[in-house]
Amino acid sequence: MGLTNFPKGVTSFGMPIIGSGGHFTTGNVFFVHYTNGSDGNDGAGPTTPFKTLDWAIGKCTASQGDTIFLMEGHAETITTPVYFDVAGVTVIGLGSGDARPTFTVNAAINGFLVTGTSVLINNIKLVTGGSSTIATKLFAVTGAHGLCTFSNCHFQVAAGHKMYHLGYILGAKGKMVTIKDCLFENLSTVTIAVNTTVQHTALLIRTGDVDVIGCRFIDMGAQKKNKWAQCIMAGSTGTGEDLGNVNIQECVFTCRGVAVTNRAAAVSPRTSIIRCQGISTSSNTAVANIFLVTYANVIDSYALGAVNKRAKMVPAATE
Repeated sequence: MGLTNFPKGVTSFGMPIIGSGGHFTTGNVFFVHYTNGSDGNDGAGPTTPFKTLDWAIGKCTASQGDTIFLMEGHAETITTPVYFDVAGVTVIGLGSGDARPTFTVNAAINGFLVTGTSVLINNIKLVTGGSSTIATKLFAVTGAHGLCTFSNCHFQVAAGHKMYHLGYILGAKGKMVTIKDCLFENLSTVTIAVNTTVQHTALLIRTGDVDVIGCRFIDMGAQKKNKWAQCIMAGSTGTGEDLGNVNIQECVFTCRGVAVTNRAAAVSPRTSIIRCQGISTSSNTAVANIFLVTYANVIDSYALGAVNKRAKMVPAATE
């Protein structure tokens, strides 16, 4: 049986193959483009796309491998969360650089709220949309969210804005979240009153099994007062929870503050920091403070100081 070629790069041979990327699925395929689309369309092809991602997710069937392609140039400003509440959905952004799909989160909400299981989100940019969105999280993963993955995504605090956490994860042990090859970037340049009860982070991991692999955390664009207190904080604020395992591997931290830290012993997960590099070009951050490794296991991770530019290995934590 030969391949049947359709316009715009859609080919059928038992299961759809999209473009030259070789994405295979046995489920439905939908397209989304905000400018050229309409939620009254069928979304079945690039000439009849849906307008919004949330609408497209609502058209998916759980656990059959449905895929949503966000087309080049897709841009949404959202004031209510995009709910990833359908199991087994894959969302893929097409394009690169400024052409990749961009979501501006312009309210005190969780921009992408993942509650469904087996969700994959690839090649999306999420950015803050206003200085009043301090309570915003660009994404939050909560509930029974088994096997949720973010890959090749860009999360950014824009200049003139401020927020407490870009990402937030809360779930039971055994519910795996993977954040891979993503960029977390803080460009805040304004002074906004800081809530002293909240420690500013790029990624707050409350509970669950989480892998953070090959990511970059860049905090040097921000005004000093708006730096992240830590790029990643792991651990809950309560006690008696099953805190799970956190694996931070092959990540690079360029920051004014702390790269990785855990909460107190009673509320910290089993954290491993493997082959990471922490770099501070700020004289305010001592080498020994880039990785605060108490309650963590550290393997081949290095901190680079601002003055002597010598790599120094962080000693492994002891039980």
